[in-house]
Amino acid sequence: MLFSRNRCKICKKIIGHRYCLRTDKHICWHCCNKMRTDFKCPPTCEYYLKPIESATAKIEINAKVDSKSEFDDLNRLIADYWMNHEVQDLDKNIPILMLNNETQRESLHKYLSNVTLPENIKEYLFKRLEMPYKKQEKEKHYEDYALEFIEYILQDNFEAALNLYLPFLSTKNEYNHKLLLEHFNSHHALRKLSNFELIASGMSTQENEAFVSFELNNNQEYSVILVPGYNKWVVKYHAFGAINLVRTENEALRIVANALSQQNTETAYKYLSNYKQIYYFSPDMHYYDGLYYSIKEEIKFAIKAYELSIALDPFFVEAYYNLAFIMQAENQLEQAKILYHQILEIKPDYLNAMNNLGTICLYEKKINEAKVLFERCLSVDPNYEFAQKNLDKIKELGLE
Repeated sequence: MLFSRNRCKICKKIIGHRYCLRTDKHICWHCCNKMRTDFKCPPTCEYYLKPIESATAKIEINAKVDSKSEFDDLNRLIADYWMNHEVQDLDKNIPILMLNNETQRESLHKYLSNVTLPENIKEYLFKRLEMPYKKQEKEKHYEDYALEFIEYILQDNFEAALNLYLPFLSTKNEYNHKLLLEHFNSHHALRKLSNFELIASGMSTQENEAFVSFELNNNQEYSVILVPGYNKWVVKYHAFGAINLVRTENEALRIVANALSQQNTETAYKYLSNYKQIYYFSPDMHYYDGLYYSIKEEIKFAIKAYELSIALDPFFVEAYYNLAFIMQAENQLEQAKILYHQILEIKPDYLNAMNNLGTICLYEKKINEAKVLFERCLSVDPNYEFAQKNLDKIKELGLE
């Protein structure tokens, strides 16, 4: 099974991603939370939950957590603990037993209404104690968006998932949308998703990027990277592997690029086949796939790879350029012109695109348009020889 890791030694269901000093085993965060809420774990454990003297303070967490989901779960467990133990601020009464007496029930309601608690815990306590509570509106957390994204995939609602996916939101190109939908649907782990568990999450120090890691189908790790945009958090990128593996993609790309630069196509193909299993949604990996097929002169597959690379990153000018160059070589000039214009919308000073567009105009006898493009190239870089040669050619042929 791809990237599977040892099961939790207690529940046997989820990845045992942390070492427990108390059991001398690797366990999941769910089991860790259940254990540490008896406040008997050794203080040397990095996930140690510190007991606090004040009984009211026990509703608050003083321990390490790896995700909001773990934090919420631990809060609920501590709230359950609090409800079933004496509380100093309530005259040493046990909250759950106070429900049997109307006066004490009112006293408990008043106390909980005025005490400062995290909103989700206050809501949970009122629900557990069967008391009326007006839910407060709160801003959605990046983890909530990641869970929404994966829930849509679980429901086979890829269209809804794509509305939380930055490459989809960044373009109105319907063909790109179609390619993205097909690509999502083509991966067996997503197409046949039956269950998932959130493993961990975190945010960058600049608070402009976050990650959420999942386990899919009890055998596949999967990481989602999110960024703020469109008045919410959206999925910028996702890959099959733990987040530390996802972060090493540049090294994988370097290895593939090195094999291609040496024309070692057999080695490049081997690496691409392996890495695409992990970086299935990488525009760069599919770009190198396009380079591989271009070297092999398998143009149909090269076109498909470049188109997918563009769908996964609508601002990837190198992929646009290689695709446009193929179209120009295949004499599909209208398509080539569209692509060159798209490049210049993204990067107005992209000289090769500007010059190639000029050569197509020259071929189509649109001399003035060609001259404008060549002169524009030289205004960006006076030493750009291809444009100068094309202008000289126009003069030599007397086409001015």
